[in-house]
Amino acid sequence: MGSNLAVLDSIAKFLNGIGYEKYFNDGVTWVNLILENNKFTNKEIEGRTIDNLETYMDKYIIKNYDLINKDINTKGKIITILDFLIDNGSNPSYLLKENL
Repeated sequence: MGSNLAVLDSIAKFLNGIGYEKYFNDGVTWVNLILENNKFTNKEIEGRTIDNLETYMDKYIIKNYDLINKDINTKGKIITILDFLIDNGSNPSYLLKENL
């Protein structure tokens, strides 16, 4: 199901909303798996998907900054997601990546 862009959009929306409390930390793995296993073109991506992922990544990095710097696997997942966002024209994601 991860090859469907609507799944990525739904997960991003879910992690910023109702799933924030319980699934916040698991979301990085979910999004990373979707992005590693699928190559979406820039024309397929909707603006709200990018916005939702930007918001989620901003919250995640602020909340887990120490973990990201200690755990290389988590940092790799974060970098993959941020690279995807940067490739799709996200300036805030570029700044987040530079801060890591």
